[in-house]
Amino acid sequence: MRGNVRVLMDSASGPAEQTARAAIAGIDETVTLSRLRMRESGGRHFVDVVVGVEPDADLAHGHAVASAIEDAIARDLPGSDVVVHVEPDTALGSRHVSHGPRAVLTLCLGPDHTLAQARSLADELERQIKAEHPDVIDVSVHTDHD
Repeated sequence: MRGNVRVLMDSASGPAEQTARAAIAGIDETVTLSRLRMRESGGRHFVDVVVGVEPDADLAHGHAVASAIEDAIARDLPGSDVVVHVEPDTALGSRHVSHGPRAVLTLCLGPDHTLAQARSLADELERQIKAEHPDVIDVSVHTDHD
């Protein structure tokens, strides 16, 4: 009876929150978890997440982070309704360098690539640009991964 009352009363269990936190911690991106609110109603989890990303991250990167979090939580808590809010976190620092040439690129990959594969390709592209163009002192490649 307690289990039925908990489901009907719009609450969340400790294990479900731990599962969501672990899912967020397990994504390939660096984020700070600012807020996690959870509730369970009618046997379904509703998850509200606020994370911080690097302050110079572009919209595509923020979208990729939000998608990775949504996918991770949905995988570990099937049927969840997940809303992710992404905001800049100055504690993560900025990759922006104010002096010298700077390259900002968005790498668009199809759904057949994982976020980890996209990040690996972006890292390799950054290395190649820096090797071929030593005058470019800052290269930021963001993935647009759906």
